[in-house]
Amino acid sequence: MKILISLRIILIVLLAILHTLICAQDANTPPVLMNGVSLPSNFPRFTATINEETAPGKIFITNSEGIPYLMILENNGTPYFYQLLEDHSLDFKVQANGMLTRWIDENVRGYEVMDTNFQNLDTLRCQNGFDTDEHELQLLQNGHALMIAVEERNLSEIDPDGNPNTIVIGNHIQELDENGSVVFEWLCWDYFQLEDSFIENFDALRVDYIHMNSIAVDFDGNILISSRHLSECTKVNRQTGE
Repeated sequence: MKILISLRIILIVLLAILHTLICAQDANTPPVLMNGVSLPSNFPRFTATINEETAPGKIFITNSEGIPYLMILENNGTPYFYQLLEDHSLDFKVQANGMLTRWIDENVRGYEVMDTNFQNLDTLRCQNGFDTDEHELQLLQNGHALMIAVEERNLSEIDPDGNPNTIVIGNHIQELDENGSVVFEWLCWDYFQLEDSFIENFDALRVDYIHMNSIAVDFDGNILISSRHLSECTKVNRQTGE
């Protein structure tokens, strides 16, 4: 028993020494240069290719793999701003009201709303037990938020003859007011049929039959939806849901 305890202590000490050496190596690793800008050694590597004149403005991106960063780039790929993150993010962008937003993975599973100094002002999540999809958040001029919600159902709940081992992923729309309360909710099960999808294999373990990518408010106040696996843009009446 004493020998086992001693071996464990030695192993812990060796792991601590190894961790210290790795951290020291990272600290001593020289920065990298990208278009003349000095960047941390763990900054994501990418190559910018410019074929024609680009639109004015800056590019807001994040990386889904590797060390997570928020990045704002010039049109030629030169880093303008970057921030090292603890969690991976998606859909980093500027909203119409000037606020910055990003979807956060891991423990948050929602959208962080930031001011222009990148200070967190609020965290938005879909309500009524739905998960928050990472594809879209629109902050509206009236202070409301338009989001895509995610719900999973057993196929046999939708189609009595369906495979009970198949999980179908549905996308809904929720509009939240300033207090985070749902003021509008549109459920995909009521309007999109399984046959509307170009996904044919409904015996798979998981079927993403809609894969909603983006939502927007049209000029008449109704909602536009872009759905990848339906291959269509859908206009939803905000009053009736049709």
